[in-house]
Amino acid sequence: MLEATVPFLTSFITLIGTIYVTSRINWQLALVALLIAPFILLVSQAYRAHLRKLAHRVTNAGKLRRLDGAGGLGSAPRCQGIPESITRAVVMYVGVRQVQVDAVTLGDLLLVMDYLLQLYEPLKSISEIIGRL
Repeated sequence: MLEATVPFLTSFITLIGTIYVTSRINWQLALVALLIAPFILLVSQAYRAHLRKLAHRVTNAGKLRRLDGAGGLGSAPRCQGIPESITRAVVMYVGVRQVQVDAVTLGDLLLVMDYLLQLYEPLKSISEIIGRL
């Protein structure tokens, strides 16, 4: 429990800092990104749980076998990057519309997109730590 505290706090502080800076640049784009964040956590949890079941099945079999057959690794959900991609696409769409009406500069949009990429690592890390507890 104690060994998970430091990584959890580090990820949490990074997440809060990223949200703060992004919202200071453009609160609407930060809001769009944050609305999808809970979905990303849920997908990460489901994916990790599925892989744990597969690992347990292999361990119980007592031997290493290929996991690409029916019910193996090939059936694992392949939607890990989909929420991030959808978020980036929506933020890009909203941001480009704001650039077109001069509500935000292109530089600010690029900064928000960069911070958006950095937003997901702390979320995934927090999700992994909570999953281990």
